[in-house]
Amino acid sequence: MDAKNAGGASALLNAAASGNPTAVQLLLERGADPNTRTKRGETALNSAATQGVEESVRLLIARGAKVNTQDERGYSPLMHAAASDTIPVGLVKLLLANGADPKLSAEYDETAATHAAKRGNTEIARMLGGIYQERATVSPVGDTKPRSPAQAVAKALPMLEKQSFNFIRIGGCNSCHSQDLASAANGIAKSRGIPAPKEIAQLTGNLNGITAERILDIAVVGVSSMAWELFDLGNNQAPPTPYTDAVIYLVRAMQMEDGHWKNGQNRRPPMTNGEIQTAACLCIR
Repeated sequence: MDAKNAGGASALLNAAASGNPTAVQLLLERGADPNTRTKRGETALNSAATQGVEESVRLLIARGAKVNTQDERGYSPLMHAAASDTIPVGLVKLLLANGADPKLSAEYDETAATHAAKRGNTEIARMLGGIYQERATVSPVGDTKPRSPAQAVAKALPMLEKQSFNFIRIGGCNSCHSQDLASAANGIAKSRGIPAPKEIAQLTGNLNGITAERILDIAVVGVSSMAWELFDLGNNQAPPTPYTDAVIYLVRAMQMEDGHWKNGQNRRPPMTNGEIQTAACLCIR
C-alpha cells in the first residue's frame, strides 16, 4: 500500500496531488500511511493543500496527517495553501483550526503570510496578517514615442532574458512562466526576424533531471506543464530526442477516451489549472 516510486511518492501522495478526494479516502481506508514523505520531504497533505482540495485535507488530518511538516525548502501545507491563486479560504481555516503554525518560515524567510500577501489584499492575507502593498504607478520615462509591435517586442525580450536568468538562479528550477513562455516568445521573435537574445537561460538537462526515464518513472509534473515545455522546444526548432518522445508518449497515455486530460483545480490558474484549460493547452501544441 505504501510502495514508492523513484522519487519517493506513494499512491496516496499522487492521489492527493491529483485533486481526487475519493481516491484519497479509498487509500486511507486501506491503511495508507498519511505521513509518508518523498525524497524532497513532500507529504500527501502538502499535495492536497497545493491543489486546494479541502475534502482531501480533511480526510488526511482525520487519519493523523501532521500539519506542520516542512519539505526540503521549508514549505508547510499552510504555506502551500496560502500561496494559491485560487484563494482556498476554507482550507486555510481548516489547517489553522488543526494546529497549523503560521509562524513557520521557509527559504528566503518566506512565511504563510508573505505568500498570501503576494496574491493581493485577500481574506487569507488579512487572516494571516500579510501586508499587501499596492503597486506604485510608474510614469513613462525616456523615449515615449509609439513603437511598432516588432520594436516593442525587441525592447521587451532583453528584460525577459534577465528575469529568466534570475529565476533559475534563485528558484533553482525551470518555470513554465519564466523559462518556457519566455523562451517560446524568444523563438517566435527570432523566426519573424525580430532582434532577440541568443537564448533564454534554462537549467541544463542534468540539473533539471530531464531524462526519458525520469519523466516516465517519476511523472514529476502534470501533462500541461510538459506541454508548455514542448511548446517552448517547438518554437525554438529543437530536434526530437528520447526525452521529447517520452513526454509525448506520456501525454498521449494520459488522455482519456473522450479526449480530455484529468487535471485538478490547482493553485496556478490559468496555465496548469483544470481540465478545460489543460485540454486547450494541449490542443494548441
